[in-house]
Amino acid sequence: MNESDSTVALPAELAKQAERYLAQFDRGIITFDELENELIGAAHSLAGREFERSHPDWSKNALFDRAAWETGFEAKRRAEAELGATFALALAEVYEQAAGLVAWVFQTPQWRQALKPVTARLIEAGNEGAGAMESEASLGWSASWHGVLPPEARQAVRDAALDSEASMIDLLEADREGDAARVAQIVAASGRLGCVSPALHVLRLRRQEGRPVAASEIAALLDLEGLAEQGEFGGLTHMAVELLADGATETAVAWSSAVDDAQLFHAPAERPTIYSGQEPYRVYHQDRLTRDHGPGWCVQWCNAGDARLLGALATVDWIGGNHVRARERATACDSGADQQGWSASGVELLAEWVLSRDLEPAERFEALNAMTERGIRAHVTFGLLSDQIHEELAELSEVLGLPPEEATQHRTNLDRIRAKPKMYLHFEPFQFPSLLARLPHVERLIASAVTVDTNP
Repeated sequence: MNESDSTVALPAELAKQAERYLAQFDRGIITFDELENELIGAAHSLAGREFERSHPDWSKNALFDRAAWETGFEAKRRAEAELGATFALALAEVYEQAAGLVAWVFQTPQWRQALKPVTARLIEAGNEGAGAMESEASLGWSASWHGVLPPEARQAVRDAALDSEASMIDLLEADREGDAARVAQIVAASGRLGCVSPALHVLRLRRQEGRPVAASEIAALLDLEGLAEQGEFGGLTHMAVELLADGATETAVAWSSAVDDAQLFHAPAERPTIYSGQEPYRVYHQDRLTRDHGPGWCVQWCNAGDARLLGALATVDWIGGNHVRARERATACDSGADQQGWSASGVELLAEWVLSRDLEPAERFEALNAMTERGIRAHVTFGLLSDQIHEELAELSEVLGLPPEEATQHRTNLDRIRAKPKMYLHFEPFQFPSLLARLPHVERLIASAVTVDTNP
């Protein structure tokens, strides 16, 4: 949907719900944050109902056809996101208390719908100067990431103070402009605070825009030993992954080696189901989760120190040739995130994949099949990891002398899988998507000029 189509009249059904939440807010029953969450939820719920009204038979028709069910489900999810964003902007037009929904939409994949009002705000702030831009730093960051920062805003954040949020906008713009000295200044300053997120953002932006990534050059701006001494193991893992993704395998293994496994903490034995991997870490390690890295817009797990990092580290080590440590780390990675079988974190899946490397063909076939079957039952998408697994299963089918249709089925699945390169899990987002591009079969696929999007 274009930004010109982004506004619609507020539906009466949604207005009625909004009035009820606003009344609760006025009476002090819910907080402002809760009000915004309720309004966003109401917008998306209405979008879902609109889809159901327009497609009353989609779930019934696809009941016994998994491919048709997935197609319908994705269409519904896409409609909810797009129309939900439109409804959220309609709420922001009508209710002053909902004005923050404009910024929320701008930080979603539907950001173009909010481009006009956001651009107007950033131009106004840019004309007012650096102080006003600091107040709009989050919007400015998103605009810069998408390459739509107005010139007025760019000028206002030029040479922003290193301890300001506006410096992160300056970082992205300076990198596009080829100002290596300014980029180095900002990345190194954040590194001294223990934060590698600015460096990661630069690398990911370059990859997204098709520019040379030069991960080793960015990594050299950071003090590896100092970060390790501070226990910034999440940042170390992220950088190891980005180095590996950029082909700097030896340097990636060096960063992986700087992580002290003995200092990583594991989840308690008893964990709640859908909150697994989240609440226990907050309860037991609040100090780590609340560590302030400064104005870095930290990527998830940047300041983490928990044992789930071992899944990503094990994969880096395996691809980098340190198979012994890879097996040890994969074994130690926390697993079984959800006892009901509805969710698994990406790093746990990678740990399983690493552990399957040493199995005999028949056992590996069984282990990889089990992974895919769990994904089917849970309606989750493994992304490029599925590509890796099904290619292996096709080869193993031939090695084991199974009926030809077994290998054919797995290769048939690949066409469908390659259209969905991103991993989608119910409760735990996959934190290291660029790592998937270095899986053996996937890497061969990419090298043979098949374009896939592996960016977060």
